[in-house]
Amino acid sequence: MKEYSPRFNFFCYQRNLGYCLLDLAASRLISNLSEPFVEQMHEGSAFSDKLESLLSFLDDLENNDSCNVDSNNDNRQGIRGVDTTRRACTVLTDVTNSAFGNAKSGYEEGRGDDLHDCILASTKTLTSSKLLANHDKKYIWDEWEETLQDGTMVLLDIEKKMAPSDDPEESSKANATPAYARQQLQQLKAMSEEIQTRASSMKIELEYKTKKVEELHALRVKNESDHVRRMKSIKQEWKTRLEDAKAEHDKVSGEQERTREALALGNSSVEKQIKSLEVEIVKTATSERDMCERIKVEGAQELENAKKNWQQAERDDLKRRDQKLSSKLKQDAAKAIEPKLRKMMENQSCEIERVQREANRELDYYRLELYKRSNEEYKKVTSRFRDDERSRLSHLENEWSVKIDTSRRERDSAMQRIREEYEQRADMMKRQYNAEKTKLDDEHQIHLIEAERDVDMEKKQYCGQHDREMVDMEEEYESKMTQKQKTIEEEFNRWKIQREIELRSEEESKLKEEGDNMKRKAQADIDMVRRKLEEEVQVRLAERTAAEISRLKKQLEQCRGESEALVQKEAEESRLVGDLQTKLSGLLNFVHTRECELLDQERRLLTYEKECKEQLAEIRNEGEKKIAQINSDKASLVVELDKLMTNRPKRIETWAKEMDDLRAKNDGEIRLAESKVGAMLEGKKSALSGASEILLKLRDDTDNLERELDEARKKKLLRPMVNRKECECHQTNDGDGGREDASKPKVEKSKIRQSIKRKLSKSLSKR
Repeated sequence: MKEYSPRFNFFCYQRNLGYCLLDLAASRLISNLSEPFVEQMHEGSAFSDKLESLLSFLDDLENNDSCNVDSNNDNRQGIRGVDTTRRACTVLTDVTNSAFGNAKSGYEEGRGDDLHDCILASTKTLTSSKLLANHDKKYIWDEWEETLQDGTMVLLDIEKKMAPSDDPEESSKANATPAYARQQLQQLKAMSEEIQTRASSMKIELEYKTKKVEELHALRVKNESDHVRRMKSIKQEWKTRLEDAKAEHDKVSGEQERTREALALGNSSVEKQIKSLEVEIVKTATSERDMCERIKVEGAQELENAKKNWQQAERDDLKRRDQKLSSKLKQDAAKAIEPKLRKMMENQSCEIERVQREANRELDYYRLELYKRSNEEYKKVTSRFRDDERSRLSHLENEWSVKIDTSRRERDSAMQRIREEYEQRADMMKRQYNAEKTKLDDEHQIHLIEAERDVDMEKKQYCGQHDREMVDMEEEYESKMTQKQKTIEEEFNRWKIQREIELRSEEESKLKEEGDNMKRKAQADIDMVRRKLEEEVQVRLAERTAAEISRLKKQLEQCRGESEALVQKEAEESRLVGDLQTKLSGLLNFVHTRECELLDQERRLLTYEKECKEQLAEIRNEGEKKIAQINSDKASLVVELDKLMTNRPKRIETWAKEMDDLRAKNDGEIRLAESKVGAMLEGKKSALSGASEILLKLRDDTDNLERELDEARKKKLLRPMVNRKECECHQTNDGDGGREDASKPKVEKSKIRQSIKRKLSKSLSKR
């Protein structure tokens, strides 16, 4: 169904309102004419008063519309419609008042012989007023009027209705005939009955709409009261939460201050203890150092005294022994030759050792020379074999590279043939695909054209049918909506304007009060928080607090702007509540972070205190351990001195025994080493002799091979010359013999090569 714009609907509503007012005035006039004329004269003023009230309502509506629609150019056309309706109503009131005045004056003076003349005059004035009202129409739809008998739309010809008849006799006859008056009365009665039925239906509909509006109004009032109650409960709840948070914050801040003071006192006491312990540690370290030095000096003095005592004791022992052995000196005089003999033996042993050393040096020299010669010969032989192997491997490598190149060429040629075959196949398939594609494209285009043609035909049919249905439905909708929206909008607009004014005034006052209270509370809270933050936060948190305060200031300014611009919508109030929630959550988060920081500081101080106590205990334990160790070392040194003093002669004897044992062991080891070295040298000599024999044999073999190669080369060079001479002498007879002689050098070469290979294989197997 087609939907019209609100401006068009408003114009239709204004037009139908004017027509309804005219019909009501006509029905009222007809009903009054049927009653006594005097009562009608008295009621005409009341009817005009009703019309005056209606005109005042239209003036108010025009003023409200002009206030609400100053900036919109499209709605100015609707105000023109109100002006036209107002003009029609003013013309109607003037015409009705003039008609009643004329009828009253004619009745009093006795000019009208018949009541029908008055009716004709009144109806004539009404029709002329209706035509005058219609003369001010400015739009296309104002030229159409809906007739009341058959429901068809007829175009009004304003000029024909406005133009009076030229023939005065016809007009006087038309006005004078009673049949014409009766016909008009019947038409007016039918019109009045129809208008009454319409008015009754509109009244019923108006009652239904008023009930609905009252229900909606009651529901709105209930929702507003619920909303206000909910807002009050939410505000109270958040107020209690804020107070609880403030109390908790004050409590926590007090506890933090107390803990801070206690920690400061504990810190000061711990620092004093640490200082006293440091002084004690320094004292103990100096005392221990002095004690160690004193102990060292005392130990050195005691050692010197012990040495002196020991030397003195040795001297005394020697004196005693000399005194005991003085009697035996004469007996031992004969034995004085023994040291000379020992010296001679020692000199001979030294010469023997020197000769052995020289022999060992010569042996080492000969060994080194033999080792060098064997290494040189070994390197020569290995280099020769390596060269042979390299030449053989290079020859094999060349052969395999030639084979690989030939196989690569064959493979490339085969791949080229296969590639060409596949390219030919691809070209053939591409041509087939292009041909099929063009064929399918042509068929698709033909099908598309046919489908578009069918769709256009169906679209035209459906569009025509839809337009006809839309026209019918629009006519039905206009006839129904104009009847339903007349009476509803008047009362609703009046009630809406009054209610909006009341609600705006109430909510503005409430919002101002609440905004001021919230501003004061928020400002007080922020000032309190700022003061506490400035007192508690240290230098490293200054920038963060400044940022927080600036952010809170910005949020305060936003809240102020929002509180000034708040209207009755619930979304803005919920936004305000959300802002308060975010602020409170931010404050709670800040308090939580401060609590966490203070707890961390407490933990750090406790851990530092524990570490200090542990360090003090460790220092004390270390000092005690050092003192105990020094004492134990001192005791052990004393014991060791005693042991040394007692065990010195025994040690000297053991050392002498160990020296003898070492000499015996060294002599045995030297003999084993000499035997091993001699065996190794003999093995090397035998290996070198074998290698030298092999080398001599190889040299002889190579000399023989070189001689054989030289002889073969000489024979190869001399044989072509002999063959030429023999060919010149015996060109015909000796052809076959020459061929046999030419094949002989090849056989000799092959034999020489085979013999060389056999000899090399034998030499390698021997090695």
